[in-house]
Amino acid sequence: MTELAQMFYDPPKVYAAIRERKIWLPAFVAVALLTLISSILIINLVGMQTITRKQLESNQRVARQMGQEKIDEAVEKSDTPVRKAIGYCVAVIGISLYLLVVSAIFMGLMNVMDAKLSYTQSLGTLAYSAFPFSLITAFMSGLILLLAADRAELNLQNLIPFNPAAFMDAATASKPLYALASSMDLLSFGQIGLIGFGYSKVSGKSFAQCVGVVAALWAVYVLLKTGLSALF
Repeated sequence: MTELAQMFYDPPKVYAAIRERKIWLPAFVAVALLTLISSILIINLVGMQTITRKQLESNQRVARQMGQEKIDEAVEKSDTPVRKAIGYCVAVIGISLYLLVVSAIFMGLMNVMDAKLSYTQSLGTLAYSAFPFSLITAFMSGLILLLAADRAELNLQNLIPFNPAAFMDAATASKPLYALASSMDLLSFGQIGLIGFGYSKVSGKSFAQCVGVVAALWAVYVLLKTGLSALF
């Protein structure tokens, strides 16, 4: 557990422990719990009805197909304990799958470079690298929600204003442009750097090689996100 605190003042020592002892579980659980906390704050402070309405009305195609009457009906039915529980589960399952799948991809890419990285080493590197940013995101999200004058007006898809999309109108902006702008995020860039640094320490490969692999995978994600936003 001490490794979680060390990520803020001595990350090389943490990555050395990952390389030698293949630790991963504390960070994995911590990231999942922080994601759950963020989900609980958003769902309970903003409200399921507001969240559902924003989700449905933000997609013009869905809004046209459903019509205002059906949207109002869906909003009315959304504020139940079961729907809230589903929201919490989706958040935890989503971040867990991200860590499990992306760490496997990184392991494969690093081993192509003859890094001889095990899956648990890759999972530990990704989970511990994600932890500081998950903590920052949870703290800032909670702060913004608590201080907001009107939570219904918050952009829940882009709650922390660390990217150009925070200064754009999501309703009128081009969807591909908005998706691209929202990806140009300072926290994302910081995480790319830390993940690359972590893999360089665990695998023994250079920082430039590892951050290049991480940045390339992130660029593929951004391209897919931007392309899909134009279709849906």
